[in-house]
Amino acid sequence: MTPDLVDQTNVKRINLADLQLGRLSENIELMEGDTIFVPKAEKFFITGQVRSQGAYVYERGLTVLQAISLAGGLNEKGSSRRIKVIRMVKGKKTEQGVDLDDVIQPGDTLVIPQRLL
Repeated sequence: MTPDLVDQTNVKRINLADLQLGRLSENIELMEGDTIFVPKAEKFFITGQVRSQGAYVYERGLTVLQAISLAGGLNEKGSSRRIKVIRMVKGKKTEQGVDLDDVIQPGDTLVIPQRLL
């Protein structure tokens, strides 16, 4: 069931992270007939000279450096310079350089280059 099929007058949004931190205001009682909708996690992708290329769950505020860390760090050939991001902007695929402290966006693909020397 998708959210648009649910009666929107009784929708309650729960922040799972708050609930896990023990914030009881997020702990609601479920009733018979209630429907729970868990949205699909947004992802980003990392390829090139990292230890573990692939798709990772996006978290708001994630930096390029943090994304590289999630991928196991640079491999022995990896460079932290000349990193590119491939991003959809207004329906078009763009490629631009990024710094380690830049924040990534959902759907981004980070391309980690090989060292020159």
